[in-house]
Amino acid sequence: MTMLKKTIMCVLFLTTLTASACQKPSESSTPETPTSEQPASPPSVSFDGDEQIEPMFPAGETAPVPDDATTLLQSRPNPKFAQDATVKLPQVDDLVPQVDVYIGKLEKTLEDLDGSVRFVDDADVLFRDANTLAMIALALGLSKEDNPYKKAAPAIIEAAHKVEAVKNLDEATQAVAEVKKALKAEAGTNDLSWDKKVASLKPIMKAVPNINTQVKRNLRTEAALKKGGRKVVEGAAVLAVIGQGSIPNAVDTIKPDAVKDWKIQCLELRDAALELNRAASGYEAGKAKFEEIQAAYERLSDSCDSCHKIFYAGELPTE
Repeated sequence: MTMLKKTIMCVLFLTTLTASACQKPSESSTPETPTSEQPASPPSVSFDGDEQIEPMFPAGETAPVPDDATTLLQSRPNPKFAQDATVKLPQVDDLVPQVDVYIGKLEKTLEDLDGSVRFVDDADVLFRDANTLAMIALALGLSKEDNPYKKAAPAIIEAAHKVEAVKNLDEATQAVAEVKKALKAEAGTNDLSWDKKVASLKPIMKAVPNINTQVKRNLRTEAALKKGGRKVVEGAAVLAVIGQGSIPNAVDTIKPDAVKDWKIQCLELRDAALELNRAASGYEAGKAKFEEIQAAYERLSDSCDSCHKIFYAGELPTE
């Protein structure tokens, strides 16, 4: 037997062992057939309010629900993730500063676009950041916690949508000005819901690797984390929002009929990002080790890789 064949057989053997180890003895590898007693549709979702975020448990299974369920969500049982029954949501304080961050990004991109002869092609970064801001506004608008943008959220989302429609620098400048004005709005006209699309899929999916790269940059060493830990905390919070908020975009993927698969991937991204957010916050408070943050980031990276195998083919943008 050649060395190559031995190697292949070894890998297949280890893969089989790993799969067997991850399965509980009482569980069957054959998916259960839904019964009439199971809910026909998923429960309503709320990022932070009187209702919990949608449970990641299969239909018919439950997990202990703590008294303060308004600030917790159930995590999906998966060997890749921590086995805790609940995962804390990002604090509003982790999202509010990102509004100013993305306003700054929009303003910087306007400067970069000055003199562009292929505006629409060069403006993809502008569209990316406007859609990300819309996602952040959605989370802040739905939050039960008071925050500076809670009332303005619908107006911010509406203004961000207008940015994506611009065709030249003058229109872009005006649209960004409207976004900045919307930050002070008292109320908007849109009904906010996690069940409605608030962002275009292509630009928001470009935001994910961009944010991921920034997070990773601050995790290269413990010294980097000590200096840029806030960026990790807030970046993970935004990724969690994107994971939850992208669920309604299933029909816009390259596999529009794979709604269930898309939803699972979005929720895995959300939970992994929430885990990183919690771990990085714990590090700031002196309650977590650097190795724990690195492990949480690896779970986040795994969730991205899992999604790409199904829904993406090609080179991912990072900047």
